[in-house]
Amino acid sequence: MATAGVALDEARALLNDVSTQYFSNTVLIPYLQKAHRELQVLLWENGIDVIKELTAVIDIPANQPNLGVSAPANILTPIRLQERKDGSTSENDWTDVTESDPLPSMEPTSSIMYWTWREEVVQFIASTEAREVKLSYTKGLTLPAAATDSIGFILGELYLGPRTAALAVYAVGNITRASELGVDANIWIPKIIAANVKRGQATPARKIPYRRGLRRFIVGGF
Repeated sequence: MATAGVALDEARALLNDVSTQYFSNTVLIPYLQKAHRELQVLLWENGIDVIKELTAVIDIPANQPNLGVSAPANILTPIRLQERKDGSTSENDWTDVTESDPLPSMEPTSSIMYWTWREEVVQFIASTEAREVKLSYTKGLTLPAAATDSIGFILGELYLGPRTAALAVYAVGNITRASELGVDANIWIPKIIAANVKRGQATPARKIPYRRGLRRFIVGGF
């Protein structure tokens, strides 16, 4: 998996600045981070496993209606919540908690039973006894902040290089070159999605109208 430095070097090559006279890492990294967020959205929309995560076992005290301080900080959306009796050591004891929106009006029991995703918090009916839970969720990848940082997904540099260059040159007013680089970046999107699907899933990605959608969402006026 490539580092951010690979994408930064490609961006400089496309900007005809391999000597780093104008586009240093310090200048380019904010544009790289924006491009990185865009690519995360695309992977998220296609359900790619690279942004799927599973928490460690979380202890939930009796009468607590959410994950509390144990909620993952990088969560985008929850997928599945499971529970078992506090202190259990068997994987066979896990049972699914039913997602419900809104939560049903009912008296608490010794199990959580129902959960919902509200105001970016996993909320549930507080159980009368302590429980253990684990949460499957989609996560936001850490943004690369230095050239040595990992990109986080296979072949991502093929999009991040030209897209970073497009954002940088657009910022200095070269709209024509930015548009050309935006086209170059978009060409790689289906290939990156396919590569990450093969890495993490046996089923193909849901197809989206990337050409039209990305021009509206990413490329904007380029």
